[in-house]
Amino acid sequence: MTTGEKMKDADTIFRELKPAALDELAGDAHARRRDGDLARAMHAAAAPRRRARRPVLLVAGVAAAACAAAGTVVLANGGEPASRPPAAGREAVDARTFLLASATAAAKAPAATGRYWYDRQRTSSEVGGHRTVVVGKGPDARKVKKKISYRASIETPGEGWLARDGGKGRKTSGPEKLVFPTAGDEARWREDGSPRLVSGSNEKRIWEGPSQPSIGSDVVSFKELASLPTDAGRLQAVLRDRYARDLKASENPFTGTFTAYLWETARDLLAGPITPGTKSALFKVLAGQPGIRMIGRTTDRLGRPGMAVAVKEAPDGGANATESRLVISAKTADLLEFRMWESGYGTGVTTYEKMGWVGALGARL
Repeated sequence: MTTGEKMKDADTIFRELKPAALDELAGDAHARRRDGDLARAMHAAAAPRRRARRPVLLVAGVAAAACAAAGTVVLANGGEPASRPPAAGREAVDARTFLLASATAAAKAPAATGRYWYDRQRTSSEVGGHRTVVVGKGPDARKVKKKISYRASIETPGEGWLARDGGKGRKTSGPEKLVFPTAGDEARWREDGSPRLVSGSNEKRIWEGPSQPSIGSDVVSFKELASLPTDAGRLQAVLRDRYARDLKASENPFTGTFTAYLWETARDLLAGPITPGTKSALFKVLAGQPGIRMIGRTTDRLGRPGMAVAVKEAPDGGANATESRLVISAKTADLLEFRMWESGYGTGVTTYEKMGWVGALGARL
């Protein structure tokens, strides 16, 4: 087996670790509107490609969390109906001002390194509407498409260790858990015959092997990440060059605007091992982009306070609107949570519980 074949096989295995329910949410949006599907797994197995964006990642993307995730609160919108995105307190400060302040905070963080980049996430996706479910058990089990009259959320924990030298790493996903926002929703699910809504495995899945981070469709080394510019102008030039190449990709090219490309790439980079200087420059580049708006104060599903900034798309004049949000700590400029909401499809969330350098495979923060 060639090196390329090994990487392709590893990538296939890793994709199977992703929460399938969240893939369904993101996949539908992505098929209709590529540039609006803004969630990407930073830490995918090493193989050049561009995949449909997932709002739940398995690791730093466990990207993989697409989505989305954490804590015990079930619905990503705190129980709000899926007809509107989650609310947050409005702030007088605009997105540009906040992102520039985040750049200042990021630059003050101490530089660190280690043998493995560790990430622990919890992803969650709402289920509802018309959905494929599994009814029956054993040899009588079958898949059927039906309308769900109750609300529920699929939660999936995940962890990842990526070796700085590109050697053996590890990613885990699951077990998935079905959670209901109210006792009434659970009762209606039971009255419906308790169909299996969790489309992935109920067991914890583990993948081990070489893997590397990526920027856009390109796999990169940790050395390349560490050498990304710390000057905003130079960093923007690098990212625009990568954007131009992804537009011309022969397989599954990116079709969105530079702002959309930057937004999803920023989510990847903020969840990864970039230097404080690069992180600061990235916030400055974001601050100069159109279409990024301030939502305001919020808390993630671990109860940590943060500020939410968002990108919203309504290419059909308001129909099938998609909004994705980054929740960022105002104190440390750390990425706390990613949220994606789509009209008629609900919400997917990735909560970044822990991320940072550790000294050994299996070590945790």
